[in-house]
Amino acid sequence: MLEAVDKKFIYPVLPNGDAQRIINVLNGLIFKIEVITSFPDLIAHIEEFKDSLDENLYHLLKKHKVLISYLEPNELVKTMYLESAKSLQKICSGEIVNEKEKISVHCKKQRTCQDDENLTKISRGNITEAHENERGPIVKSINESVRSITKTLMTNLQTAYFLSNNRSFKKSKEAIQLITILEKIKHLEMKRLNQISEDNLNVESLSNAKNVYNNEMIQNLNYHLMKEEKEYEQLLNCDDGKLIILKEKLDRSKNQVQEKKLKMQNDGKIQEKLSEKNSSLETNVLVELIDKTKLQHDSLLKTNWEKESVLRKKKFQIESEIENCIKTYDLEMRRLEIETNEIHSKYHDEKKLLAVLEQKFSTLKIEYDAIMEERRIAQELRDASEKELLKTIRAAYIIQSLWRAYKVRKNVKSKKKKGVRGGYPNSRKVTKNK
Repeated sequence: MLEAVDKKFIYPVLPNGDAQRIINVLNGLIFKIEVITSFPDLIAHIEEFKDSLDENLYHLLKKHKVLISYLEPNELVKTMYLESAKSLQKICSGEIVNEKEKISVHCKKQRTCQDDENLTKISRGNITEAHENERGPIVKSINESVRSITKTLMTNLQTAYFLSNNRSFKKSKEAIQLITILEKIKHLEMKRLNQISEDNLNVESLSNAKNVYNNEMIQNLNYHLMKEEKEYEQLLNCDDGKLIILKEKLDRSKNQVQEKKLKMQNDGKIQEKLSEKNSSLETNVLVELIDKTKLQHDSLLKTNWEKESVLRKKKFQIESEIENCIKTYDLEMRRLEIETNEIHSKYHDEKKLLAVLEQKFSTLKIEYDAIMEERRIAQELRDASEKELLKTIRAAYIIQSLWRAYKVRKNVKSKKKKGVRGGYPNSRKVTKNK
């Protein structure tokens, strides 16, 4: 009964209709997941399955492939950034002519390396931010395309079954785990569905078994009752001689029991005596062992005392050596302190010089930035003038072509008019026929 209660607590019974609906929903989910997880391999090898796919589905998969390609980072932006960084490094690490600038080469190189690193970080951050801003609408369009592809596949079930049953398509670990979880849930629902019929069968079988067992017990009890009644009647009808025989049997059995008790008592006494003898022998052996261990202990104490005296002498020697080492260490540390103080003084002097050089570098950097800004503005003006020149040249070409076409048309019209006025009858007939 307890096992039955535990099963009902773990697997609550559902009605047949609800359980079947849940199983149908789970089958549909598993089918859709198998179809959707086959999209990446299908898109990668879309040309191989072109004949077995519909035109609408083929075009949708092509669009989906294009949308996925948009998610990849733009390589042109990367190349432009790398070229600009290289040009800045060349300009910053160029040859310097002035003697004052030669002194600050080392400082400039360090600062330029730091500036380049900062520029790379800033530009990478801008690229990633722009890429993330572009990802939002692309992801939405990808989700919409997946929905449209699944709708078309649900209308065309043959291709959907082909994709779900095709084992050549590789699936991710997450998809496989999700499918296994859904199949386990389905198995549990199947258990729930079949539990009502199983419970009814168990109740019927238990009731039948109980009835059979009760009938057998009643028959056995009736048989024993009849047997005891017959024996009781026989004892009432038996003679006094039989009663005497029974008394003799009882006396014999009592005597046998007493004899067995005496034997048991004698055996116990014998075993106690043997155990006492064995224990006395063991005690003698243990006493001998104790004496031997005492002798060994005394000898070990003597040897240990001698070793201890030797070790104390060694300890004194080592302590004296350590004291000498500490004295030498103190002397060296004092010498090193003097050297470090001198180095600190030199460091402060060089730091002051570095501050002066940094001030000069800041002024030179401002001038450099101004020159580069002027160059950039000049380049932009050149580009604008070149674009305007190209536009004017193109406009001139167009005007010339229009003017030439206009002249040609004018000449053709004038020739036609001259032909009509000249009085050529054949030409008039030809024009009429036309």
